Amino acid sequence: MIEVCDIAKAYRVRGESLAVLRGTSATIEAGAFAAICGASGCGKSTLLLILGGLLQPDCGEVTVAGEALYALSPERRALTRAQVMGYVFQRFHLIPYLTVEENIRAAAIALSRSDDPARVEELMQHFQIENRRHHLPGELSVGEQQRTALARSLYNRPKVLLADEPTGNLDPENEEIVLKAFDEFTEAGGTVVMVTHHPDAAQRADKRWWIRDGMLVEEQN
Repeated sequence: MIEVCDIAKAYRVRGESLAVLRGTSATIEAGAFAAICGASGCGKSTLLLILGGLLQPDCGEVTVAGEALYALSPERRALTRAQVMGYVFQRFHLIPYLTVEENIRAAAIALSRSDDPARVEELMQHFQIENRRHHLPGELSVGEQQRTALARSLYNRPKVLLADEPTGNLDPENEEIVLKAFDEFTEAGGTVVMVTHHPDAAQRADKRWWIRDGMLVEEQN
């Protein structure tokens, strides 16, 4: 499902090159729940952005669902993201002036199609936010915001979920809701790649990688 081949990425910091990823490679099979771990600043989020087609690597290639992302035009890459991937972020990135229901429905815009009211209703009920349908993000608890963001990420029925510290701000109850949703997603054949520094969350994954000195190192069970 996901192949990373010789990915390297460096940033310019105060006029000097800071290498974050150094020619790293990995394969994540369809149906896997993979966790990427490592110290703060090691390149976890950078790698996730590259996997999502949102950040051009300096060299190397990423293949997702048979598409070599950085061989595509920007327009085709954006369409592939919308069709294949869903994103879950620590800071949620909900649209502040849209209600819960409208935030979930907004995912349809990426594919330029009309929304599916039945799908929205199904997701709101599944994540127990149907009684918050008319509330704005600022009127929700942290857990409700994350559940809304998770529902939005699943709306288009993606094949891959990319999650950046999705449980970092959550209490244990809402953390379990998110991780259970990832379990259900992979059991149905989807693939999850989660960046986390939480040991308990990482242990839920069936594959774990650590970023060390810019390289991905798979943890051996």
